[in-house]
Formats: sequence, structure tokens, C-alpha cells
Amino acid sequence: MSLYVYTTKECEKDIEQHALRKEVDHFKERLYKTQRTSFFDNFPPPYLKKRFKRQQRLLAGEIPIKGDIIICFYRVLIRGHKEYEAFLQNPKKYGDEHFNTLVSETDLEQWLNEQKRITTEPSRQELNSTESEFLWGLSGQDDFISGDIFIYENNEWIKVLGKDQIKKRLILLPEHLIRLIDESAYEKQLTYL
Repeated sequence: MSLYVYTTKECEKDIEQHALRKEVDHFKERLYKTQRTSFFDNFPPPYLKKRFKRQQRLLAGEIPIKGDIIICFYRVLIRGHKEYEAFLQNPKKYGDEHFNTLVSETDLEQWLNEQKRITTEPSRQELNSTESEFLWGLSGQDDFISGDIFIYENNEWIKVLGKDQIKKRLILLPEHLIRLIDESAYEKQLTYL
């Protein structure tokens, strides 16, 4: 699986209009090189946002095609302007009406095939020794040897926790999570609560 970056014609016009060519090209190169989207803000879902100088916002989306991910740069909008405010009011509706019409999945699939034909497939950046040690250092050892417990949250989990009936009970959550993970760790943790 590789990450590719596609820029719509409308976004190209926005880039020229706002004199962002150098910044956007640098950002695009960074995405290709690292093969990560962590440079974006994930707000508002399902879109990605990258802030540039002043109030300029690059709005993009992740589109999976045949095992690859295409980051589609839809538009550059200005924070505080009518278009951006309309987008913030209802991102899904605005995106369906304004972004999804900018490019079709068929066009993206053809573009992706052409990119694969003319370029070598981007590869993931190799881990440095510190990153590798972090990822593999505790492999096979007791999960609680370092005393840390990691809990990974996905979007569905975050949405559920945001509901009013759940928010009122969040104070009870850590105790139950620790008990689910490991009963002995739960008993140790109670002494610190």
C-alpha cells in the first residue's frame, strides 16, 4: 500500500491565487517521502486540513483505491470567509456538494494507473535506530514491565464517548478499563487512585 497525492484543478487555481505554490509543493513532497498523513489535522471529519500562512486552509480527503491511498487536495479556503464557514457548519454536506463533484473515482483510478506506470512506487521511510528500538524493544516481554498501559482509540470509540449519556460517566471508565486489561494490574492501580 502506497500513498499518492492528487490535486484537483480547482485546488490548483486556489494555490496560484493565494501564492502557495512553494508551500504546497513542499508539503506534497513531504507526504510522498514519509508516506504518512500525520501532518494534517483531522478536523473536521472526514476531511483533512493543513494550515498554511495567515488564514489559508488546504482541505483534502483520503480515498482508498486498489489497496493504495490517494490524498486528494480539494481546495484552499480562507478561514473566516463564507465558503470556509459553510464548510465548518456541515463538512459532510459541503463536501458532498462541493468536493466530491471535483473528481470521480474513475478519474482517480486512471490517474493512479498512470502514476504507477511513469514513476517508481513510493516506499515507506526506513525507521531510524531510536524508532526501531521503541517499536521492538519490549517485544515478547511482559506488557506491564515498564508500568505503562497503552489504549488505542479509534474514531468510533471517540464518537461514542462524546455522547451526552456517556460523558457523565467518564469518571468511572479508567477503573473498568484497567480491570479489563489485567486484574493484577487493576489491584496495583487501586492503590494509586
